[in-house]
Parts: sequence; C-alpha cells; structure tokens
Amino acid sequence: PSERQNDVDLKQLEEKRTDAYAAQLEAWLRDYLVDQYPQRAAQAWHRDYTSVEAYQQSVEPQRLGWRNVIKPPALVKTGPVQHAPHAPLADLQAEWVSVPLGGLAAEGIFAVPKDATPDKPVPLVIVQHGIGSFPERNFGVMDEGDAYHSYARRLVESGFAVITPLNLRSVERRNRIERLCRLADLSLPGIELVRMQRLLDEALEDPRVDRDRVGMWGLSLGGLATMFWTPLEPRIKAAVVAGWFNHRRNKMVIPDE
Repeated sequence: PSERQNDVDLKQLEEKRTDAYAAQLEAWLRDYLVDQYPQRAAQAWHRDYTSVEAYQQSVEPQRLGWRNVIKPPALVKTGPVQHAPHAPLADLQAEWVSVPLGGLAAEGIFAVPKDATPDKPVPLVIVQHGIGSFPERNFGVMDEGDAYHSYARRLVESGFAVITPLNLRSVERRNRIERLCRLADLSLPGIELVRMQRLLDEALEDPRVDRDRVGMWGLSLGGLATMFWTPLEPRIKAAVVAGWFNHRRNKMVIPDE
C-alpha cells in the first residue's frame, strides 16, 4: 500500500480507537454516577426524622461534605460599610450597600418597607438574580418580557425587607473566574455565598428587620445559589428555588431533552 493509504488507514484506526476509549469512559462514569448512586446514597445518608434536632445532627456529615465542595473562603469586613440612595429604586427608598472585604466587596440592594419600625420589625428575603441578569431586574427594572415578574418589588410592597446581592453575570465571565477559583481551591458560588452572608450581617443590624425570620428566593442561577447556600447558612429558614428545577443526573449525565 502507498504511504497515503497507510495514513488513511491509521487515521481510521485512531478514530475508531479513540471513539472506543471515549465510550469506555462514558459507560464507566455513567455506571458510577447513575447505576451505583442508590447504593452509595444508602451508605452515606442516615436521616433521623424523630425531631428537627435529630435530623440536623444526622445530616451534619453531608453538610460538612457540601462545604468542602463549595469551599467558601474566610472573608471579613475590612472597613466602613457604604450606604447610598439607589436612584433606580428611589420610590422604594432602596439603598445600594457595599461591604469592603479586603480586595473584594459585597454589594447589593437593600430595601425595607416604609412602614417597618423597630417596634414592628419585618421579615427579610434574600433575592438572587440569574446568570444573565442584575439586582435591579428582580424589581422589574429593564426586565424585558417580565421574566422576573418584579417579585422583589412585590415582596417589599407586601411587607418584606429585601437584600438583592450582586453576583457575577454571564457564562463567559463566570467560567473564567471559576477556572481561577479551582486553581485557588475555591469556587465562585463559595465566594458569592460569603459575600451574601456579609450583606446579610449588615441587613440584620437594622432594627427594622426581624433577625429570626430570614428566607431566600432565587431565580435561575439564583435558584442554584439558593440550593447551594441554604444548607450552609442556618439563618435562612425558608427557601424558594425558582427556574432551577432539574434532576442533576439527567441534566449532567443522561441525555434528556
């Protein structure tokens, strides 16, 4: 055979060989992630439903394991917190809050119902925007198509204080920063969890806010944040995950339209 024919034969062999290896990897990982999951879960989870306290104690190993996945860094307030009137939401008397955290800052919107007082403190909801969005959109600002239904505004009008953290927007930005986080043995959701916690610290210092009634409501990537953060922030007593309902094995492993 000619040299060109040898090259063609080798290319076909290499393609077939690589396809076979890829299929091996796919099958091996799918077996581990899907088929073996019930057995692994049965060994890992031992939930005790006899009381709330017993349940919390029984899932504590998983909570610690989850913290090791999210890898939240230790970020503390490093200077005075800045509060500024936020013009796009002037009718709600909302503020833009910035908490310095060394080289980072926790930033977001803080809005309290006008009739809230220290004598009548109101519950607080952490409202988290999605991957292609920003804090104001939860209030209906520049919300083309009304994807958010102005739910942060509706919460304030219904008697809830709201903090809406600024998280990093766009897939490209997040993928880039996530790669850097992995090199640093961190994660972007972990960093943004701690930023939210520092904003929550500040909001709960306001005497108009009831420290014992805190919830979280996130949409899309904010729904992911709600699922990721609630197990690691015990001050969150109720959580609403919107627009992030999927079975992780189906979404990530099993081809599923």
